[in-house]
Amino acid sequence: MVAESALGNAVTTCNQYGQSLWLVAAGWLAIGWYIFVVTVSTIGTIQVFRRYSRPLPKATRAPSDPNLPHVTIIRPIKGLEPYLYENLSSSFQQDYPKDKLSISLCLSSRDDPAYPVIEKVLARFPDIDARLYLEPKYEDHELGPNPKIRNMSQAYRELKGDVVWMYCAINTILVAPCVVGKSTMFRRSHLDQVTKNHVIPSRPYPRKPGLDSLSDNICEDHLLGERMWNGKLEEEEEGQPSEWGKHDLVFGDLAIQPVTKMATSSYVNRRVRWIRVRKFIVILATIVEPGIECFVCSACLAFGITTGIPPLLSGSQYCSTYLSTWSAFGLVWGLSAFVWMLTDFFLYRTLLSFVTIEVDENTPHFARPPAPESIARRPFLEWFLAWLGRETLALPIWIWSVFGGATIVWRDREFRVGMDNVAHAVGPASKQRSCNGSLNSDPNGQSQRSYGSDDSCEVRRRTPIENLTKMGMKTTAAAMDLDETSRLI
Repeated sequence: MVAESALGNAVTTCNQYGQSLWLVAAGWLAIGWYIFVVTVSTIGTIQVFRRYSRPLPKATRAPSDPNLPHVTIIRPIKGLEPYLYENLSSSFQQDYPKDKLSISLCLSSRDDPAYPVIEKVLARFPDIDARLYLEPKYEDHELGPNPKIRNMSQAYRELKGDVVWMYCAINTILVAPCVVGKSTMFRRSHLDQVTKNHVIPSRPYPRKPGLDSLSDNICEDHLLGERMWNGKLEEEEEGQPSEWGKHDLVFGDLAIQPVTKMATSSYVNRRVRWIRVRKFIVILATIVEPGIECFVCSACLAFGITTGIPPLLSGSQYCSTYLSTWSAFGLVWGLSAFVWMLTDFFLYRTLLSFVTIEVDENTPHFARPPAPESIARRPFLEWFLAWLGRETLALPIWIWSVFGGATIVWRDREFRVGMDNVAHAVGPASKQRSCNGSLNSDPNGQSQRSYGSDDSCEVRRRTPIENLTKMGMKTTAAAMDLDETSRLI
């Protein structure tokens, strides 16, 4: 009887304010969603302030330690991008034993405009074990259409040692493999283990373990992290304890990519490509994505407060009536968006303060801390306009990406992504690769030639960070984009 009485009172109160019980329930669900998003975002925000608001501790192991593992840095490259020379040089400027470091630079052909820059970098560091791979010709039964995997495949198969670069992100609360294409590391033996039995039903040819197993997919970075996250290593399958956990590596150096002014169309195309690929992999996350954006999430809070709260304030006629108005909705939405914007700005300011960067004579100007009198690297108004544009475009981009088809353009090629997340080349195939060569710079500074070929790939400047930062490695490598740093969940 008590429950029936309470339900009756609730229905009466809802009717009094012209609201249905279902609408009130939806309002409380919206408030709950907002609290969940803000809670997870707060965890990421706290971690950023904890890790990047003060200098990192010094290396805990001496570079001369004989037990340091051999590390291979693989960097696929395409075309000339801002400060390409400085970015590539950063891979060679490591506080790490030279006999434990190898660098593999991957290029489609000597016709690529980046080729002279790479030759210049190799000539500058003749004492580093570095090699330039020119992409060989692959048949369909060897590799899928992913141009980046095709570009890196040979370098991966011929790398020295077991530790190799990977591009993934930090994951604090350990709910998913939060891979966003940034720079980190993994062991080749681990990746080979978790991909050795990977089969794609729609592909008649099996792929080799490792990176080659991801060549039929476009979002190889996410899938690579997913394989490492869900797969079991041999010791885990045998019931033995593993020290690797879910590959939740430690925080590392900031990875910095200088970006010149990007056209709005290029930004939109980049976002559309990513969402269209991801909607077939993480369907639920793609569906709820608009709800974690500033404007929509703030609207959820405003809707919840203006529909779920008034029935509880029946004793205060003024408050309950005002909260049911559009002006109250706008006020709540505006306050939420304002706090959200300030949080994003302080995150931007913290990350780009670069206080964790060990500045030396080789540090480029874009990776140096801003002037002490500067509030941030960019004027607030300039940053705010970029932030406003990003948030305003978020929902239209999502709608177009989800409902506008499954075709994407990536690295000057057009692909159609199926429900099984397999990429299919659309339209005429790219020009056939002809035999070229690869330029090697061995530790003795002597150049050698081996053979490869050509096509196109897009530059991705990455170097290992994470675990080996404790051993003296430092990086200036991957992208730190506004849309990524603003989304910390």
